[in-house]
Amino acid sequence: MKFTLNNYEDLKTRVGNMSVESLLKTVCCPDMIPASNKECYTECVGHYLASGAKEDNKRLADKIYSEFSERLITADFENGAGAGIKGATRFPEMMAFGEVDDTNLAYKMGEICAAEARPLGYTWTLAPCVDLAINKLNPIVNLRCQGDDVEKAIRIGGAYMRGLQDNGIIATLKHFPGDGVGFYDQHLTVGENTLTKNEWDNTYGKIYKTLINEGAMAVMPGHISLGSYDEIDEKMDMYPPATLSKNLLTCLLKNQLGFEGIIVSDALNMGGHCGYINFFDGCCQFLESGGDCLLFVHPSEEFLQEMTARVENGLLCVETLKNRAYRMLCFARQYHENLKPIPVVSSYDAKKVSDEVVEKACKIIRDRNNIVPFNIKKDTKILHLAIHNNYHKNDVDSITTELKKLADAVTFMEDPGPGKILSEIKNGNYDLVVCTIGCWLSYGTNAIKLYGPTARNMMNGWTKMGVPVVFVNYGNPWLSDEYKATIDTLINTYGCTDHTAEAVIKTIIKK
Repeated sequence: MKFTLNNYEDLKTRVGNMSVESLLKTVCCPDMIPASNKECYTECVGHYLASGAKEDNKRLADKIYSEFSERLITADFENGAGAGIKGATRFPEMMAFGEVDDTNLAYKMGEICAAEARPLGYTWTLAPCVDLAINKLNPIVNLRCQGDDVEKAIRIGGAYMRGLQDNGIIATLKHFPGDGVGFYDQHLTVGENTLTKNEWDNTYGKIYKTLINEGAMAVMPGHISLGSYDEIDEKMDMYPPATLSKNLLTCLLKNQLGFEGIIVSDALNMGGHCGYINFFDGCCQFLESGGDCLLFVHPSEEFLQEMTARVENGLLCVETLKNRAYRMLCFARQYHENLKPIPVVSSYDAKKVSDEVVEKACKIIRDRNNIVPFNIKKDTKILHLAIHNNYHKNDVDSITTELKKLADAVTFMEDPGPGKILSEIKNGNYDLVVCTIGCWLSYGTNAIKLYGPTARNMMNGWTKMGVPVVFVNYGNPWLSDEYKATIDTLINTYGCTDHTAEAVIKTIIKK
């Protein structure tokens, strides 16, 4: 059922009596570090609690709720609470769920997320990511979405959304009007969605319209332009990002698609926003364009002074500010009035769900020489080679740990250079090479593939020396295309959890 925002007459009265500074605080959603003892902006309706230990998250949440109970605490739980809370269940990335294509498992991830996040004070997540991986070189979307299939995005994204919202976590569709088409990182500059109106209507438009009608409570616009539905900014000689576009936020999202929930910006310190326009002017324009909540904006003394001056100069209308503050207060009250019981899910059952997704998503993408399954014995000499950008060390080390359970002679090398690799293999030192490879997403890198000196490890032809090589790719799922000639055997995992290494080794040795 489509979400509609309730009206509360007493909140209208409250907003009517609020100062400009209080109104501004109400629409801010600052990012807070749970372990920090810095000032807590309790007047803000929304608060983003960055990744931290459970006890720190709970302490800060309690502090926020102690002064005003009708508050919302959010984080980017794009693939479960483990994406933002240390110690919570780790799930693989959303593309793993797209590969498995099981709506029940996606729903369960939402339920488990609520079970783990709500006791710590979380009520809201900036997820799911319902972008489409249309452009394989897009540096932002990649594993974070379900793939490039519209219907799958609706099925899997919708199932995760329902799993969250049925269990008391507000879901947020992102990044409107749709990332994954262009080549640019909106952390650095304005991303571009270059689809025609007809193409957009049949892809992103269909996803948003369907999930809005199924009850999405919040939408996050990205710093992404959509020229087919907008007007060019002649001064800049380009189309504006959605966070600055009334045509996209009001005319398209609200009026044409019928969205009535809260519009929360993507982080406004990103280059796609404040590299396009003065930061404070941009905050005003986002609100005037139809937005409700300023993400990663702290109501500091400087911010309040700068924004108050803009209200006085007419850049931000007082009535607009009152409306956005009122909507945020109504949104928080409506959530707390309809508070659902916290689901109870044991850590054992949560891990069981995650492990099932991991094992189903772990797939052999290519095996030209039919070396899988490989019979690893105690005397098998194995080289675990790591060639990667932006990997998590523990996830790489876990492969070595699992290999050592099967064989006595396991050597680990990280980024040794192509000459060293070739020499080791030609000398007959190994019976099997297992190579974890790829690039993990990291904002601001502007690339999702091997780059720089690390990429040079793929030179010198060591993959064709007759020694079996199994490549294991946690990250960028299109590594098989880029290294079509070089990589003969490849396993994709679509993310990494505590169970991924075990699932990989099972895939290598299973008969």
